[in-house]
Amino acid sequence: MNKFYTDSNPNKQNQVLEIEAKLGEASALTQNMDFLQQHLINIAFNQSFWTILFEQKPDKMQKPLYKFQPGLTEQSSGSLSLNKYVFEQLRQRLSDQAQVQKNLVESYVHTKDESYGYKRDTMRLSFKYNQGTKQYDSNPCEVIRKSRLNDINIKKGQSEKKTFQSDFRISASIEESLPYPIPHGYQKQFTRIKRRHQYRFNWITFDLTHTSSFNDSTGTEGEDNYEVEVEIADINHLRENMKDFELFNRLVWRFLQNIGGLMMQVSDILRNQSQLQQNTFAELVGQYYQKSHLNYSKYYNNAPKSIVGDYLSSVANTMLNNQN
Repeated sequence: MNKFYTDSNPNKQNQVLEIEAKLGEASALTQNMDFLQQHLINIAFNQSFWTILFEQKPDKMQKPLYKFQPGLTEQSSGSLSLNKYVFEQLRQRLSDQAQVQKNLVESYVHTKDESYGYKRDTMRLSFKYNQGTKQYDSNPCEVIRKSRLNDINIKKGQSEKKTFQSDFRISASIEESLPYPIPHGYQKQFTRIKRRHQYRFNWITFDLTHTSSFNDSTGTEGEDNYEVEVEIADINHLRENMKDFELFNRLVWRFLQNIGGLMMQVSDILRNQSQLQQNTFAELVGQYYQKSHLNYSKYYNNAPKSIVGDYLSSVANTMLNNQN
C-alpha cells in the first residue's frame, strides 16, 4: 500500500489520490500464454487460500495473461437478472442499516459520464441528472483526468470460506480536475449512465453503482453492470497515520475486513436465493403431484392405481387440462 502513496503528489491542489477495491472476477487468458505461463497461472488460480496475482502483463510488450471483470459477475454465472437481484438486496441491507446507524451516511447520485479522447489522453465529463427537469444538466459538474498508478489483483481461494469469497482488485489512481470547456480535438468515445448509491462510514465509503454504457465510436450498447466497491474516502486520515506503523497497519486491515464483509453479504444473499429457489421447486413439485392425484381420481372414477399409475396420472392431467 505504501507504493500507492509514494507515487502521488499531494502538493497539487487539483489532484486527488483515489484508493478503491472492486469486487469482480479474474479469469485466465490461456491463448496469450506459453506452456510455462499456463502452468504458473494454474497454480496461482487454484490455491486453497487467497493469493495476490502477478501483473497482468509482466512484459509490457506482451498481451495480458488474465483479465479482471469488475462487478457482480462471478457470483451469478453470467445471469444479469440475478446480478440485479443481488445488487438490490445488498443496497437494501445497507440502506436499512443506515436508518439505525447514524454514522453510516447514505447518499445517491445519478450522472451521465462522457469519456473524450485525443491521441493517448482521455478525460471524463460528468453531468448530473436534474430531478426537477428530468434531464441532465447542460454543464458538467466535474471534468476529470484519471491516471492509474497501480493495481493489486487478488484471487479468492478454492476452499476458502471465511476471508475472501470473491476475486477483487485494489486500485490506486490520481484524479485531476480540469477546466471546462475541454480543448478542441477531443472525440467522444463512451457514454455511461451511472446510478450510484453511497454509504459512508467514517473514512470508508461503500459504493454500489448500476452502470449502462454506450460506445459512441461503434454505436453499440454494452450490458448493464452492477459494481460493488469499497473506497477510502479520507486519504488524509491514512496519510496522517503513515508514520505510526501499528496504527497504519490496523487501518489497512480494517479496509480489507470491510471488503471481506461485503463479500459475505453477497454470499449470504445468494445462499438465501438458492434456498428460496429450492423451496419453490419443492413446493411446485408437491402441487403437481397433488393435482395429478386429484385429476387421476376424477378422470378414472377413483379407480385404484395400477403399476403404471404415474403414466395414467399424466394422461389424466393432459386430458383434463385440455378440457379446461
